[in-house]
Amino acid sequence: MPDLTGFIKWLSGGTPKEDIREFVADGATNTGAGVSVEVLRPNKARVGATFTNNSDTDMYLIFNDPAIAGAIGKLIKANGGVYAITLFNPWHGAVSVYCAAGAKSLCWSEQIG
Repeated sequence: MPDLTGFIKWLSGGTPKEDIREFVADGATNTGAGVSVEVLRPNKARVGATFTNNSDTDMYLIFNDPAIAGAIGKLIKANGGVYAITLFNPWHGAVSVYCAAGAKSLCWSEQIG
């Protein structure tokens, strides 16, 4: 059983424990109007990722390889909505974002272990 102390501290806003989390990438992705845009490529080493909607428009994260039109995703509400991939809901495939409006910002970070 892995030591989850660092992971729990990370979830509560603390500094991640070095042997559990290593932040390797972060950034922002601008959406296209009515189309999905790939945010993260498939990564078998991914142990977590966090997505924050900094825009005034709801967005949907789509989990598939590759993103397909009409796919149902996870809603991230406007003005600070957050979704996280964790050890308890892992996903190693591609992640895309869909938004009805263009030029909206989705901030993200990906962790590998």
